[in-house]
Amino acid sequence: QVNLDAMESLRIPAMVTKLDWYDFLPQNFEKPPQTKKFDTVIACDCAYRHKDIVALASTMTTLLRDKQSQIHIFGPVNRSGIETLVAHFQNDDD
Repeated sequence: QVNLDAMESLRIPAMVTKLDWYDFLPQNFEKPPQTKKFDTVIACDCAYRHKDIVALASTMTTLLRDKQSQIHIFGPVNRSGIETLVAHFQNDDD
């Protein structure tokens, strides 16, 4: 919250929200996912269950405004989940 307060004082718009990754899978679009789009998505320590990687990646890409938008992922290198997530994004670029 301290970081958000500092950014607000500089008039830099930021939003932090809780997301259910499975709401963003294409087969779950009966109810539209959050429609707000972002230039940057920041995720920290979120890729730890391999069964959730596809849902996590779908959420991240759905939230991006356009092809110039970026995802920044941070996490411990000793977890293979982050490697699986990065590989998922690399395969989507092919």
